[in-house]
Amino acid sequence: MSQQNAPDNYPRRNIVKQFAMRFVRDEQGQDLIEYGLLIGIITVGAIAAIIAIGPKVANYFSTLDSNLP
Repeated sequence: MSQQNAPDNYPRRNIVKQFAMRFVRDEQGQDLIEYGLLIGIITVGAIAAIIAIGPKVANYFSTLDSNLP
């Protein structure tokens, strides 16, 4: 019997269905996802800040280097 035509009491289908329902209801991984999103937001902010102030810092150091004896 193929899986497409299997009845609802087919053991593998029930196991997958139970796993999917448990995955949807389970909230244990929620904190991990929130921390991941927070780290991502902080990383994007840090990269944006570095890109924004990078040329100014490079210009400051080249000016300092040219003024040193």
